[in-house]
Amino acid sequence: MRIFLISIALIFSFLSSGQNLHIPANTKGDLLLIEKDLKQNNGIPSGLIQDRFAIVQLNDNFYVSFIAKTSSGFNKSNLEGMGIICGFPVNSIVSLKIPVANLSLIENLNGITILQLAGKIKPTLDKVVKDVRADSVHR
Repeated sequence: MRIFLISIALIFSFLSSGQNLHIPANTKGDLLLIEKDLKQNNGIPSGLIQDRFAIVQLNDNFYVSFIAKTSSGFNKSNLEGMGIICGFPVNSIVSLKIPVANLSLIENLNGITILQLAGKIKPTLDKVVKDVRADSVHR
């Protein structure tokens, strides 16, 4: 009985050791919001969604920005063939810009182990004046 259970566990571990793309729950929830908004607005993200998430417009196309951890099977040219803009990989981390029309392809990305929505960059120039003491008089 013990050998049977061990062999079943080994079989499941081999079957699940293929492409293990992990997408965090908050990213999945955010993608659902983005896809819902795209359906309501004929494939164009609303201003509210663009302000909330890292969505950029390049050459009349909208892209959602992601950060991904790559595996040994990562092939940049395959992703670029699907219309995905890939940044330069650094220590198995790469930035991706996926067209909003191709968000359904996320589950089929080869060579990616972890995929997370990139954070929106928020300017903090209001703190710069205080940080550099530009409001002080120097003598």
